[in-house]
Amino acid sequence: MPVTAPIIPHRDGLALEETSDNIDTVNALKATLKAKSGTQPSADFDQQSQFDASKDKTQFRQYEDACDRVKNFYLEQHTKQTVAYNLRARHRFHTETRAEMTIWEAIQKLNTLIDESDPDTDLSQIEHLLQTAEAIRRDGKPKV
Repeated sequence: MPVTAPIIPHRDGLALEETSDNIDTVNALKATLKAKSGTQPSADFDQQSQFDASKDKTQFRQYEDACDRVKNFYLEQHTKQTVAYNLRARHRFHTETRAEMTIWEAIQKLNTLIDESDPDTDLSQIEHLLQTAEAIRRDGKPKV
């Protein structure tokens, strides 16, 4: 009998966030149990990254000095923050069918987007994804 995904009649963003938080909690507990059993070195999910420990964090997210692309993005986003816009976005979220794709297809799709909100990097989305994954690996975070 083939395994099928559960039918979700109503997409609930808060429920999704709660599920994500619960998964994080379970993964942290699994990592602790593996470390205690000696099957995996201890790794603290909340431990500060060693990857960028030497970087001056005060230089990140300097929106006042950001390029026009970043400033315009935030101006547009703050202009659109109305009740009507929010209600339309929620309606679209609950009613539109979203694409189904593999992880790599999703990564390639993500790479077609430009993060107008980030003043700290001009990397492509794939480069940033790989940079983040490498930092996680280098810091010894669990593969759970």
